[in-house]
Amino acid sequence: MTIAEVVDLIPNKLGSFERYCIANARYLRRAGHEHILFFAGEPCPVVRQALEQAGSRVAVRCFRRLGLSDAIWLSTFALKNKVDIVHLHFYEPFSTFTLISSVLPYKVFVTFHISAALSNAPWWARTLKEFRARLLGAGVAEVFCVSEFSRQRFLANYGADAKRASVIHNGVSLDAFGRRPGAPAQIGPDPLRVICVAALIEQKGVQDLLDAAAMVISEENLLEVRVVGEGPMLSQLQRAVTELGLESVVEFLGLRSDVPSLLAESQVAVVPSRWDEGFGYAVIEAMAAGIPVIASAAGGIPEIVVDGETGFLVPRGSPTEIARYLRLLGKDFEEARRLGQNDRRRVEEQFRVETTCSRQLGHYAGKLETRR
Repeated sequence: MTIAEVVDLIPNKLGSFERYCIANARYLRRAGHEHILFFAGEPCPVVRQALEQAGSRVAVRCFRRLGLSDAIWLSTFALKNKVDIVHLHFYEPFSTFTLISSVLPYKVFVTFHISAALSNAPWWARTLKEFRARLLGAGVAEVFCVSEFSRQRFLANYGADAKRASVIHNGVSLDAFGRRPGAPAQIGPDPLRVICVAALIEQKGVQDLLDAAAMVISEENLLEVRVVGEGPMLSQLQRAVTELGLESVVEFLGLRSDVPSLLAESQVAVVPSRWDEGFGYAVIEAMAAGIPVIASAAGGIPEIVVDGETGFLVPRGSPTEIARYLRLLGKDFEEARRLGQNDRRRVEEQFRVETTCSRQLGHYAGKLETRR
Protein backbone atom coordinates (compact mmCIF):
# COMPACT_ATOMS: atom_id res chain seq x y z
CA MET A 1 0.00 0.00 0.00
CA THR A 2 1.26 3.50 -0.83
CA ILE A 3 0.16 6.16 1.64
CA ALA A 4 0.59 9.91 1.11
CA GLU A 5 0.01 12.13 4.15
CA VAL A 6 -0.49 15.84 3.46
CA VAL A 7 0.10 18.07 6.47
CA ASP A 8 -0.65 21.79 6.62
CA LEU A 9 2.19 22.37 9.07
CA ILE A 10 5.79 23.54 9.01
CA PRO A 11 7.67 21.26 11.44
CA ASN A 12 10.26 23.74 12.72
CA LYS A 13 10.87 21.76 15.90
CA LEU A 14 10.67 18.20 17.17
CA GLY A 15 7.27 18.61 18.81
CA SER A 16 4.33 16.37 19.67
CA PHE A 17 2.92 15.99 16.17
CA GLU A 18 6.37 15.59 14.66
CA ARG A 19 7.08 12.73 17.09
CA TYR A 20 3.82 11.13 15.96
CA CYS A 21 4.84 11.48 12.28
CA ILE A 22 8.16 9.78 12.96
CA ALA A 23 6.58 6.94 14.95
CA ASN A 24 3.94 6.45 12.25
CA ALA A 25 6.61 6.38 9.53
CA ARG A 26 8.48 3.65 11.40
CA TYR A 27 5.28 1.69 11.95
CA LEU A 28 4.32 1.82 8.27
CA ARG A 29 7.80 0.78 7.22
CA ARG A 30 7.71 -2.25 9.52
CA ALA A 31 4.31 -3.14 8.08
CA GLY A 32 5.79 -3.04 4.56
CA HIS A 33 4.05 0.08 3.20
CA GLU A 34 5.43 3.00 1.20
CA HIS A 35 5.02 6.38 2.91
CA ILE A 36 5.13 9.85 1.37
CA LEU A 37 4.83 12.89 3.63
CA PHE A 38 4.08 16.42 2.39
CA PHE A 39 4.67 19.39 4.70
CA ALA A 40 3.70 23.02 4.06
CA GLY A 41 7.28 24.12 4.65
CA GLU A 42 10.78 22.70 5.07
CA PRO A 43 11.04 20.55 8.21
CA CYS A 44 13.87 21.18 10.63
CA PRO A 45 16.89 18.91 10.03
CA VAL A 46 16.25 16.56 12.95
CA VAL A 47 12.68 15.86 11.76
CA ARG A 48 13.66 15.36 8.11
CA GLN A 49 16.53 13.08 9.06
CA ALA A 50 14.40 10.93 11.35
CA LEU A 51 11.65 10.55 8.73
CA GLU A 52 14.08 9.67 5.97
CA GLN A 53 15.85 7.16 8.23
CA ALA A 54 12.42 5.61 8.81
CA GLY A 55 12.12 5.14 5.05
CA SER A 56 9.62 7.92 4.31
CA ARG A 57 9.82 10.18 1.30
CA VAL A 58 9.59 13.79 2.53
CA ALA A 59 8.30 16.52 0.20
CA VAL A 60 7.52 20.21 0.68
CA ARG A 61 4.56 21.96 -0.92
CA CYS A 62 2.09 24.47 0.49
CA PHE A 63 -1.36 23.45 -0.77
CA ARG A 64 -3.17 26.37 0.89
CA ARG A 65 -6.86 25.35 0.93
CA LEU A 66 -6.60 22.58 -1.64
CA GLY A 67 -8.40 24.68 -4.23
CA LEU A 68 -8.64 23.82 -7.90
CA SER A 69 -4.99 24.19 -8.96
CA ASP A 70 -3.67 22.39 -5.89
CA ALA A 71 -6.35 19.73 -6.20
CA ILE A 72 -5.34 18.99 -9.79
CA TRP A 73 -1.64 18.87 -8.84
CA LEU A 74 -2.15 16.55 -5.88
CA SER A 75 -4.56 14.29 -7.73
CA THR A 76 -2.14 14.00 -10.64
CA PHE A 77 0.70 13.22 -8.24
CA ALA A 78 -1.37 10.50 -6.56
CA LEU A 79 -2.24 8.89 -9.89
CA LYS A 80 1.33 9.01 -11.25
CA ASN A 81 2.76 7.51 -8.06
CA LYS A 82 0.00 4.90 -7.73
CA VAL A 83 -1.01 6.21 -4.30
CA ASP A 84 -3.67 4.14 -2.56
CA ILE A 85 -4.39 6.47 0.38
CA VAL A 86 -4.23 10.26 0.72
CA HIS A 87 -4.49 11.31 4.36
CA LEU A 88 -5.03 15.02 5.12
CA HIS A 89 -4.07 16.73 8.40
CA PHE A 90 -5.04 20.26 9.53
CA TYR A 91 -7.04 21.00 6.38
CA GLU A 92 -10.73 21.71 6.03
CA PRO A 93 -12.29 18.24 5.77
CA PHE A 94 -14.07 19.01 2.49
CA SER A 95 -12.50 20.82 -0.46
CA THR A 96 -12.21 20.86 -4.23
CA PHE A 97 -9.60 18.15 -3.85
CA THR A 98 -11.99 15.82 -2.04
CA LEU A 99 -14.64 16.45 -4.70
CA ILE A 100 -12.27 15.58 -7.55
CA SER A 101 -11.08 12.51 -5.63
CA SER A 102 -14.58 11.02 -5.62
CA VAL A 103 -14.06 9.80 -9.20
CA LEU A 104 -10.44 8.70 -8.80
CA PRO A 105 -9.12 5.31 -7.60
CA TYR A 106 -7.33 6.33 -4.38
CA LYS A 107 -9.13 6.82 -1.05
CA VAL A 108 -9.06 10.07 0.98
CA PHE A 109 -8.98 10.17 4.77
CA VAL A 110 -9.03 13.29 6.94
CA THR A 111 -7.95 13.70 10.56
CA PHE A 112 -10.05 16.33 12.31
CA HIS A 113 -7.67 17.78 14.90
CA ILE A 114 -9.54 20.94 15.82
CA SER A 115 -12.56 21.46 18.04
CA ALA A 116 -13.80 24.96 17.18
CA ALA A 117 -17.58 25.31 17.20
CA LEU A 118 -19.75 27.11 14.68
CA SER A 119 -22.61 27.56 17.14
CA ASN A 120 -22.06 31.34 17.25
CA ALA A 121 -21.98 31.70 13.49
CA PRO A 122 -25.08 33.07 11.74
CA TRP A 123 -27.53 30.49 10.41
CA TRP A 124 -26.60 31.14 6.81
CA ALA A 125 -22.90 30.43 7.54
CA ARG A 126 -23.76 27.11 9.16
CA THR A 127 -26.09 26.23 6.30
CA LEU A 128 -23.39 27.07 3.75
CA LYS A 129 -20.88 24.91 5.64
CA GLU A 130 -23.26 21.96 5.60
CA PHE A 131 -23.99 22.47 1.89
CA ARG A 132 -20.26 22.54 1.09
CA ALA A 133 -19.78 19.38 3.12
CA ARG A 134 -22.46 17.55 1.15
CA LEU A 135 -21.23 18.88 -2.20
CA LEU A 136 -17.49 18.44 -1.71
CA GLY A 137 -17.37 15.51 0.67
CA ALA A 138 -18.18 12.70 -1.73
CA GLY A 139 -14.51 11.79 -2.04
CA VAL A 140 -13.83 11.47 1.71
CA ALA A 141 -13.80 7.83 2.71
CA GLU A 142 -13.63 8.54 6.44
CA VAL A 143 -12.87 11.27 8.96
CA PHE A 144 -10.73 10.40 11.98
CA CYS A 145 -11.55 12.55 15.01
CA VAL A 146 -8.94 12.78 17.77
CA SER A 147 -11.54 12.53 20.57
CA GLU A 148 -15.24 11.90 21.03
CA PHE A 149 -15.56 15.59 21.87
CA SER A 150 -13.93 16.44 18.54
CA ARG A 151 -16.25 14.01 16.75
CA GLN A 152 -19.33 15.68 18.19
CA ARG A 153 -17.99 19.08 17.12
CA PHE A 154 -17.31 17.77 13.63
CA LEU A 155 -20.84 16.45 13.26
CA ALA A 156 -22.34 19.67 14.63
CA ASN A 157 -20.19 21.88 12.41
CA TYR A 158 -20.67 20.06 9.13
CA GLY A 159 -23.93 18.16 9.50
CA ALA A 160 -21.97 15.23 8.14
CA ASP A 161 -22.82 11.54 8.01
CA ALA A 162 -21.98 10.12 11.46
CA LYS A 163 -21.00 6.78 9.89
CA ARG A 164 -18.00 8.41 8.24
CA ALA A 165 -16.60 9.89 11.49
CA SER A 166 -14.56 7.59 13.73
CA VAL A 167 -12.70 8.36 16.95
CA ILE A 168 -9.01 7.48 16.84
CA HIS A 169 -7.24 9.10 19.76
CA ASN A 170 -3.80 10.55 19.25
CA GLY A 171 -1.06 8.32 20.60
CA VAL A 172 2.32 8.89 22.16
CA SER A 173 5.57 7.01 21.55
CA LEU A 174 6.67 5.58 24.88
CA ASP A 175 10.19 5.19 23.48
CA ALA A 176 10.56 8.97 23.74
CA PHE A 177 9.51 8.93 27.39
CA GLY A 178 11.78 6.32 28.89
CA ARG A 179 11.02 6.82 32.56
CA ARG A 180 10.07 3.60 34.31
CA PRO A 181 6.40 3.36 35.32
CA GLY A 182 5.81 4.88 38.72
CA ALA A 183 9.20 6.57 38.92
CA PRO A 184 8.54 10.32 38.62
CA ALA A 185 11.20 12.77 39.67
CA GLN A 186 11.37 12.58 43.46
CA ILE A 187 9.01 15.00 45.19
CA GLY A 188 10.35 16.18 48.53
CA PRO A 189 10.96 19.29 50.60
CA ASP A 190 12.76 21.10 47.77
CA PRO A 191 10.82 23.42 45.42
CA LEU A 192 8.09 21.63 43.46
CA ARG A 193 9.19 21.56 39.82
CA VAL A 194 6.23 22.48 37.61
CA ILE A 195 6.17 22.45 33.81
CA CYS A 196 3.67 23.95 31.38
CA VAL A 197 4.01 23.20 27.65
CA ALA A 198 1.78 25.60 25.74
CA ALA A 199 1.66 28.19 23.00
CA LEU A 200 1.79 31.65 24.56
CA ILE A 201 -1.67 32.73 23.52
CA GLU A 202 -4.61 33.75 25.70
CA GLN A 203 -6.56 30.55 25.01
CA LYS A 204 -3.85 28.39 26.58
CA GLY A 205 -4.36 30.00 30.00
CA VAL A 206 -0.72 30.41 31.07
CA GLN A 207 -1.77 33.54 33.00
CA ASP A 208 -3.91 31.29 35.22
CA LEU A 209 -0.84 29.23 36.12
CA LEU A 210 1.08 32.40 37.01
CA ASP A 211 -1.77 33.59 39.25
CA ALA A 212 -1.88 30.17 40.91
CA ALA A 213 1.88 30.22 41.47
CA ALA A 214 1.61 33.62 43.16
CA MET A 215 -1.02 32.21 45.55
CA VAL A 216 1.15 29.23 46.43
CA ILE A 217 4.32 31.27 46.89
CA SER A 218 2.53 33.73 49.18
CA GLU A 219 1.96 30.87 51.62
CA GLU A 220 5.68 30.02 51.67
CA ASN A 221 5.28 26.95 49.48
CA LEU A 222 8.26 26.56 47.18
CA LEU A 223 7.83 26.33 43.40
CA GLU A 224 9.91 26.34 40.25
CA VAL A 225 7.81 26.91 37.10
CA ARG A 226 9.06 26.29 33.57
CA VAL A 227 6.95 27.45 30.64
CA VAL A 228 7.83 25.85 27.29
CA GLY A 229 6.52 27.53 24.15
CA GLU A 230 6.41 30.77 22.27
CA GLY A 231 3.72 33.17 21.10
CA PRO A 232 2.47 36.75 20.99
CA MET A 233 1.74 36.93 24.74
CA LEU A 234 5.35 36.45 25.84
CA SER A 235 6.02 40.09 26.78
CA GLN A 236 2.65 40.37 28.52
CA LEU A 237 3.31 37.23 30.55
CA GLN A 238 6.81 38.42 31.42
CA ARG A 239 5.32 41.65 32.78
CA ALA A 240 2.85 39.61 34.81
CA VAL A 241 5.73 37.63 36.32
CA THR A 242 7.34 40.89 37.44
CA GLU A 243 4.09 42.29 38.82
CA LEU A 244 3.41 39.08 40.77
CA GLY A 245 6.94 38.96 42.16
CA LEU A 246 7.70 35.64 40.48
CA GLU A 247 11.01 36.53 38.82
CA SER A 248 12.89 33.87 40.80
CA VAL A 249 10.13 31.29 40.28
CA VAL A 250 9.11 31.35 36.60
CA GLU A 251 11.36 30.68 33.61
CA PHE A 252 10.28 30.96 29.96
CA LEU A 253 12.23 28.42 27.90
CA GLY A 254 10.85 29.23 24.46
CA LEU A 255 10.30 26.65 21.74
CA ARG A 256 12.10 23.40 22.58
CA SER A 257 12.67 20.04 20.92
CA ASP A 258 13.69 18.29 24.16
CA VAL A 259 10.31 18.26 25.88
CA PRO A 260 10.66 14.59 26.94
CA SER A 261 13.85 15.46 28.82
CA LEU A 262 12.25 18.52 30.41
CA LEU A 263 9.29 16.42 31.53
CA ALA A 264 11.67 13.88 33.06
CA GLU A 265 13.12 16.68 35.21
CA SER A 266 9.66 17.88 36.30
CA GLN A 267 7.32 16.73 39.07
CA VAL A 268 3.95 18.20 38.02
CA ALA A 269 2.54 19.29 34.65
CA VAL A 270 -0.12 21.99 34.41
CA VAL A 271 -2.30 22.35 31.29
CA PRO A 272 -4.54 25.36 32.06
CA SER A 273 -6.35 25.67 28.71
CA ARG A 274 -9.20 28.15 28.48
CA TRP A 275 -10.50 26.78 25.18
CA ASP A 276 -11.78 23.42 24.04
CA GLU A 277 -8.78 21.24 23.28
CA GLY A 278 -9.47 18.71 20.55
CA PHE A 279 -7.25 16.23 22.39
CA GLY A 280 -4.35 17.50 24.51
CA TYR A 281 -0.89 16.32 23.48
CA ALA A 282 0.69 18.22 26.39
CA VAL A 283 -1.46 16.13 28.74
CA ILE A 284 -0.70 12.75 27.21
CA GLU A 285 3.05 13.38 27.03
CA ALA A 286 3.19 14.38 30.70
CA MET A 287 1.29 11.20 31.55
CA ALA A 288 3.72 9.16 29.47
CA ALA A 289 6.53 10.69 31.53
CA GLY A 290 4.80 9.43 34.67
CA ILE A 291 4.11 12.79 36.34
CA PRO A 292 0.80 14.04 37.78
CA VAL A 293 -1.24 16.40 35.61
CA ILE A 294 -3.41 19.34 36.63
CA ALA A 295 -5.52 20.17 33.58
CA SER A 296 -8.59 22.13 32.58
CA ALA A 297 -11.72 20.04 32.08
CA ALA A 298 -11.94 21.40 28.54
CA GLY A 299 -12.73 19.72 25.23
CA GLY A 300 -11.25 16.25 24.89
CA ILE A 301 -9.01 16.43 27.98
CA PRO A 302 -11.49 14.59 30.27
CA GLU A 303 -11.24 11.62 27.88
CA ILE A 304 -7.56 11.37 28.84
CA VAL A 305 -7.34 12.41 32.49
CA VAL A 306 -9.30 10.40 35.03
CA ASP A 307 -9.95 12.95 37.78
CA GLY A 308 -8.35 11.87 41.04
CA GLU A 309 -6.76 8.81 39.45
CA THR A 310 -4.28 10.08 36.86
CA GLY A 311 -4.36 13.76 37.80
CA PHE A 312 -6.81 16.49 38.61
CA LEU A 313 -9.34 18.26 36.39
CA VAL A 314 -10.13 21.89 37.18
CA PRO A 315 -12.63 24.35 35.70
CA ARG A 316 -11.07 26.48 32.99
CA GLY A 317 -9.92 29.90 34.16
CA SER A 318 -9.55 28.78 37.79
CA PRO A 319 -6.13 29.65 39.26
CA THR A 320 -7.50 29.03 42.75
CA GLU A 321 -8.14 25.36 41.92
CA ILE A 322 -4.74 25.01 40.24
CA ALA A 323 -3.12 26.43 43.38
CA ARG A 324 -5.08 24.01 45.55
CA TYR A 325 -3.69 20.96 43.77
CA LEU A 326 -0.17 22.38 43.57
CA ARG A 327 -0.22 22.66 47.37
CA LEU A 328 -1.53 19.11 47.68
CA LEU A 329 1.07 17.58 45.38
CA GLY A 330 3.85 19.59 47.02
CA LYS A 331 3.04 18.00 50.38
CA ASP A 332 1.51 14.59 49.70
CA PHE A 333 4.41 12.75 48.11
CA GLU A 334 2.70 9.37 48.08
CA GLU A 335 -0.34 10.79 46.28
CA ALA A 336 1.94 12.30 43.64
CA ARG A 337 3.66 8.95 43.16
CA ARG A 338 0.34 7.11 42.91
CA LEU A 339 -0.94 9.50 40.25
CA GLY A 340 2.30 9.16 38.29
CA GLN A 341 2.05 5.38 38.31
CA ASN A 342 -1.56 5.51 37.12
CA ASP A 343 -0.63 8.06 34.43
CA ARG A 344 1.95 5.87 32.80
CA ARG A 345 -0.21 2.76 33.06
CA ARG A 346 -3.15 4.48 31.38
CA VAL A 347 -0.99 5.61 28.47
CA GLU A 348 0.48 2.13 28.09
CA GLU A 349 -2.98 0.59 28.00
CA GLN A 350 -4.90 3.12 25.87
CA PHE A 351 -2.76 5.78 24.21
CA ARG A 352 0.24 4.11 22.61
CA VAL A 353 1.08 5.55 19.21
CA GLU A 354 1.23 2.00 17.85
CA THR A 355 -2.48 1.66 18.65
CA THR A 356 -3.24 4.85 16.71
CA CYS A 357 -1.20 3.70 13.71
CA SER A 358 -2.69 0.21 13.74
CA ARG A 359 -6.26 1.48 13.85
CA GLN A 360 -5.64 3.91 10.99
CA LEU A 361 -4.06 1.19 8.90
CA GLY A 362 -7.03 -1.08 9.55
CA HIS A 363 -9.45 1.59 8.33
CA TYR A 364 -7.33 2.17 5.22
CA ALA A 365 -7.36 -1.51 4.36
CA GLY A 366 -11.10 -1.81 4.99
CA LYS A 367 -11.94 0.98 2.56
CA LEU A 368 -9.59 -0.35 -0.09
CA GLU A 369 -11.24 -3.74 0.25
CA THR A 370 -14.65 -2.20 -0.49
CA ARG A 371 -13.14 -0.55 -3.59
CA ARG A 372 -12.32 -3.98 -4.97
